[in-house]
Amino acid sequence: MGSKKLKAIAARGTNKVEVASPEKVRELQKKITKETFESKFTSTLREHGQIGFLLDLNNDGILPTKNFQSGVFQGANKITGQTLTKQLLKTRESCPRCPVACKRVVEVKEGPYAPVSPEYGGPEYESTAALGSLLCIDDLEAICRMNMLCNAYSLDTISTGVCIAFAMECYENGLLSKEDTGGLELNFGNADAAIKLLEMISSREGLGNLLAEGVKKAAEKIGRGSEKYAVEIKGLEIPMHEPRGKKGLAVMYATSNRGGCHMQSMHDTDIEAPNMAPEIGMTKALNRLDTSREKVLYLKKTGDWTAMINSMGLCSNIYWFGAVYYRPSQLVEILNAVTGWDYTVEDFMTTGERINTYCRMFNIREGITKRDDSLPPRFMEPLIGGPTNGQFISTREIESMLGDYYEICGWDRETGIPKKERLAELGLVNTEIGS
Repeated sequence: MGSKKLKAIAARGTNKVEVASPEKVRELQKKITKETFESKFTSTLREHGQIGFLLDLNNDGILPTKNFQSGVFQGANKITGQTLTKQLLKTRESCPRCPVACKRVVEVKEGPYAPVSPEYGGPEYESTAALGSLLCIDDLEAICRMNMLCNAYSLDTISTGVCIAFAMECYENGLLSKEDTGGLELNFGNADAAIKLLEMISSREGLGNLLAEGVKKAAEKIGRGSEKYAVEIKGLEIPMHEPRGKKGLAVMYATSNRGGCHMQSMHDTDIEAPNMAPEIGMTKALNRLDTSREKVLYLKKTGDWTAMINSMGLCSNIYWFGAVYYRPSQLVEILNAVTGWDYTVEDFMTTGERINTYCRMFNIREGITKRDDSLPPRFMEPLIGGPTNGQFISTREIESMLGDYYEICGWDRETGIPKKERLAELGLVNTEIGS
């Protein structure tokens, strides 16, 4: 749609939305709401938002810090959801009819980073890490200001933070000068410089004009080895989830249809739970650093499962991270109650695989190849400090996981192209995929 300069499609209906089994839907609604209020996870979401778990990630050594050089941030305590609740929270809001109300609404009336208006909400986990720990900024008011500016200018907070972190590392390594930055001292931790650069990106002014194209194109233009500081896959900046501390995530990043995306599958930390989804054979708890074929199989299954969560329009905070009524068998119950279909768990998982395979075929048609299923150089470097100190993704590990993933998906191990037999099994035989 973007290539056609289509901004949006809007539709407004006036009729009531009909469901196949209203009584069953009401029964499920009551059950899910009750479980949501009883869940420790969703209670934390309600009280402190997604960033209520930021300190847990830091303690595990998987909080992206200093442009992914480390997984621990010294100032983590200053930017947690708990700290935000005490210092800046004005109110909580929710999506329509959601019992969790995890949305933060913040306000800053005074000080160097005022005003921060509550009409722009407040930072969630990704925004806080991308504009905070990734830049080594531990001032919550500065982070809230940057979050507000991104919302006001329609900038993605993840990509914006990664672009600024890239520029900071280039500056500290002499690849960008003060002349290049328009006089900004782009050192890690400099909140004022980060805010100014964010504004330059939004107005495409000076260095901001280059960064507005993303880190991939910026690195190609700057050259001189800056590519090793560009943390992206297929041109999309990496979100705030560290694969060197949960290694299966690396193969899901590499094969993600959209480029570096953390919403392609569940994460290794989820798979550490025993008996996660027995109805699809996920009964064994696997360590987050495991890179075995069994781990890849589990991730492939959760990738198909996640495609269905996304297609059903469900919130991943509850139906994924919250572990509230989220197993495939439970989601099938919801799907059938609403639609009147007679889906089985096998139907559910096959449909998810069909979605992911079709997306793969689309990308192949557009010229994306196995060569694009790669990791940024940063992830091949050891993490610095904390419990994940020294962890990295080796060439052997990523190549082995990629090969296993292709085979499990029914794709050619050497090319990553779906095989005709698998396409026939999925009912996609009439779709051209090129060569």
